[in-house]
Amino acid sequence: MKLQNLWQGQTDVTATINIPNTEWTFQQNFQVVVSDQIPPVVNNSDTHTFSVSFSDDRKARIYFGTATGTTVENETAIRTEIVIDPVSARDMTVPIRMEGTAILGTDYRMRFSPEGVTLSETNDLSIPAGIRTVTVSFMPIDNDDDALDKIALLRLGAGTGYVLNQNSSFTLTISNDDELITGADFSVTDIQVQPNPSSNYLYLSWTDTNAGRKENIPLVVTDLSGRNVISQTVTFINGIYVLPVQQLHSGIYVLTLVRENHARMLRFIKQ
Repeated sequence: MKLQNLWQGQTDVTATINIPNTEWTFQQNFQVVVSDQIPPVVNNSDTHTFSVSFSDDRKARIYFGTATGTTVENETAIRTEIVIDPVSARDMTVPIRMEGTAILGTDYRMRFSPEGVTLSETNDLSIPAGIRTVTVSFMPIDNDDDALDKIALLRLGAGTGYVLNQNSSFTLTISNDDELITGADFSVTDIQVQPNPSSNYLYLSWTDTNAGRKENIPLVVTDLSGRNVISQTVTFINGIYVLPVQQLHSGIYVLTLVRENHARMLRFIKQ
């Protein structure tokens, strides 16, 4: 810290303070000499001591280390991380909003580490001071409640003492390991919907047992309330069709393909 000279009659003093880019909290005393001579003649009566306190008021940025993950029912856990940068010197409480078709406790379990990180009944995540990363582990549960893939969407909420970075949500897709075809043989295997999540287009593809032909197939997209948002007959060429979805609002949808009175349903996320 460098102080300018302060002469008799002056009431203000300025200081230039260089603070390194690190975490800091300290208090320091400084002496100011008031003199009418050059160079200053220091007498005890001319010296005044004052105290200045500094503290780090930078807010930590909080975000998910990865944006998406995929697992299968009854398989090993999948993990993501919540990053706190820089490390906070204070305890923090971060609300987490859970959305999607997967239900915590029914379709998956969650565990947080390191020790001391806890999730309340109201889904508030408590993070002790000094922690840089929180590991979130998802353990899928094998059940037979339906034959659809399920999606868990976690969103970090705003709070005090931190700011949300761009990547403040995590999407987990839990693939069902049961048979997805209803009714008799659908004559279609390995249906794929890519990319998922999607912003503009969904690329639908399958291995058709009668490949090399054009086929008109009814296609329906519904939101989670059951309302039809797309209903039309589309033409698959060699088992491929591109579906525009940019007109849809962000959310989770169910896509149904109907062929010979048999249906196949898949979920997707519109970003």
